[in-house]
Formats: sequence, structure tokens, C-alpha cells
Amino acid sequence: MYDVNEPFSKNLKRFRLERGMTQADLAEKLGVSGVSIFGYESGDQLPRREVLNAVCRTFGVRPSALFEDGEDDDKPVPPKIAEMAARNAEMAAQLARACNPGVPPSKKSTARPRG
Repeated sequence: MYDVNEPFSKNLKRFRLERGMTQADLAEKLGVSGVSIFGYESGDQLPRREVLNAVCRTFGVRPSALFEDGEDDDKPVPPKIAEMAARNAEMAAQLARACNPGVPPSKKSTARPRG
């Protein structure tokens, strides 16, 4: 039987150490106790959904990267790349707003070109 705790605990620890963080550093960043981080890394518990989302944002990875074992695509996104992607997404949103003034954001993706 597949135990999700094992790859999660290994990957969480690996991502934390790759970034030079202590368990206390990660706990503070995620807003949980150091005991919780120890529990996650020892495989005794899994985080709540909101904590899992914070882990993904902190490390710049997809949730699957935390639960899969041994796949090439489970590598973390380098922090500089994650930062650039966030900036590019914001610039794309600004461009869309500039090109479609007065159109609500939810309608922009369905707007047809004039012509």
C-alpha cells in the first residue's frame, strides 16, 4: 500500500534543507509550531490544506511535488524563476487590463477581438 506520508515527509525535509531553513524557520514562515514541522517530517502527520498551500508557495512547487517519489518533475522551482513567473503574471494582467479597459477581469478571457 502506498503511504503518502513517506514521500511527503522526505520531500518537505529535502526542500527545507535545500533552502537552508531550520524547522523553526519553516514553522514561522507557515504559521505553525515547530512540533508540527517535526510531525510532518517524521511522517506522523500531514498538514491541513491551508498549510499545504503555504508549503507549496514557500518552496515554489506544485502539491504533487510534495507527494510523489522519484519523478523528474518533482524538483522545486528555483526561487528566482518563481519570482520571475510571478512578475510576468502580474505584467500580463496589467497588459490585459490596459488592452481591455472597462471589461471586468472575469470577462476578459471570453472577449472576442473587434473587427
